Amino acid sequence: MLDSTNTKTTKLLTLADYIESLPANAIAMDMYMSGCGTKGCIAGWAVYREYGIVPTRGVADIAEKLLEMTLDESGKLFFDYPYHVTQAKVVSVLRKFALTNVIDWS
Repeated sequence: MLDSTNTKTTKLLTLADYIESLPANAIAMDMYMSGCGTKGCIAGWAVYREYGIVPTRGVADIAEKLLEMTLDESGKLFFDYPYHVTQAKVVSVLRKFALTNVIDWS
């Protein structure tokens, strides 16, 4: 059962809903770059949703704190994904992570 008092769970589910509502192809997680300053990835959209801007550096660090994740969790969510992941898969992974605390890209 969903713990509505868990802000991490709520933040992840809210982000999943937000990403799901974006236009097709809004998620661009087929690039591996550092400090890209775009809102194409999970971290970028999390920061953009909260602040309306995406800084040119430190996006993953900001999103990690914003979503109340550990360094290990943010590494798995923001960097250890399969090449060219779909928007639907991102939403699925976020929801599973929110409800089970498991990040599973398979």
